Amino acid sequence: MKKFLSNSRRGVALIMALVVVLVGGALIAVTFSLVLNYVSFSAEQRGTYVDHTTVLHLIQSTKAYIVSSNDVRSFDLGVMHAPGFDYGDENSVVDHIDKLRFPAAFDPNLDMDISINSGSGRQRAIVQVYDMFYEADRVKEPLLSNRAQMQELPSVYKLKGVSSNSFENENGENQGDANSGSNDNFGEGELDPMRYGAYLIRVQLYDSKNKLLRAAEEAFVQILPKPEE
Repeated sequence: MKKFLSNSRRGVALIMALVVVLVGGALIAVTFSLVLNYVSFSAEQRGTYVDHTTVLHLIQSTKAYIVSSNDVRSFDLGVMHAPGFDYGDENSVVDHIDKLRFPAAFDPNLDMDISINSGSGRQRAIVQVYDMFYEADRVKEPLLSNRAQMQELPSVYKLKGVSSNSFENENGENQGDANSGSNDNFGEGELDPMRYGAYLIRVQLYDSKNKLLRAAEEAFVQILPKPEE
């Protein structure tokens, strides 16, 4: 009888031990799965944040470069405009997107295709800058029929109408700058293209397999002050 009870206790102990092992194994599996999912989620979130920061940095650094370059050029050369389009020539048209894009030959800092490593592995970034100082009626074929280029075409940012430096006479007619007494020969209320620049910065970020991770753009205007006479 004692031997039977002893064997029964051993059997119960073995069963309890097996239950403990099974429950412990299940808890370990669940914990491992939760940790793995958290690590994967954190890595994805971290990658998204790093990619966003990388793109934002490229946009802001390019913007700062344009502003500082225009400040250096100042009144002697005027603000930068894309060399493919002559805003002063009435016969100059925008028949290709490259007419409004700043090429690397003009300034390598405005047209970049670079490799970077920002913490998310090796990546590729493309930075392009467009001149938004043009008139919509200057856009001609074959650009108008090219869907891809039309999607890439930046908006017109050439101000028209009465500017902050203009005034009206008694008849309500715009007379240009009240201090200079002339309309600067740039049309009613238009800003001097030597002082006024409008730009669009586009950045595309790719992974090592050339998959697009993030794309962003920012437009801004820079107006140089009038030179002191």
